[in-house]
Amino acid sequence: MTHRPRRSYSAEGSQRQRWLLSFADLMTLLFAFFLVLYASSGLGSSDPNAVRESLRENFGGRAPTPSELDELVERMRPLLARLIALEVLDLTRDQRSLRIVIRSQMLFQSGEDQLNPRYDELFRFLCSQLQGRPLSVVVEGHTDQVQPMAGTHATNLSLSSARAAVVADRLRFFGLGGDQLSTAGFGGERPISDNLTAEGRRKNRRIVLRIEPRLDSEHW
Repeated sequence: MTHRPRRSYSAEGSQRQRWLLSFADLMTLLFAFFLVLYASSGLGSSDPNAVRESLRENFGGRAPTPSELDELVERMRPLLARLIALEVLDLTRDQRSLRIVIRSQMLFQSGEDQLNPRYDELFRFLCSQLQGRPLSVVVEGHTDQVQPMAGTHATNLSLSSARAAVVADRLRFFGLGGDQLSTAGFGGERPISDNLTAEGRRKNRRIVLRIEPRLDSEHW
């Protein structure tokens, strides 16, 4: 008489039911997520903090914090409000960077790369805000598309590169680390306005401080 080996139904059953537990956990999380979305739809866009708190409470972990660049914009914009109103500069924020756009006619004489010392306090202030932060600063020089008629530079590309280098040197002088700085000159290759009008050419002549998180930083 032969004896069949006993099968462990309890072990097999528990293994079969493991996927049910995982599936139930997933459905619970999905239900909580959609419940938060439904509740937040009644809050409107004016209460993002409440949405963040709801997500944190329902899913655990740390609520998203404002990025390094967003905090920088919020802090600097009121302090630079007068210069923004006078159209000396502007702050623009895109998905990856903060751009401080300074009108070139405020910093340089036409066709020249000698920096106006009147704006030293501006550069000193910018350095105080950027020092010690996990950010990189690319100083960009831009011109209109009219070739220089005076000065020491024969081309707009040369002029824009020299101006970017001069501004970077000034930032370095006021304490911004050299490892945070780089320069680029684009001449008239990247206009932001129509070069056929005097106003458009004025807007195209600019220095841009393009501020981005460093590659080794997670503070976006």
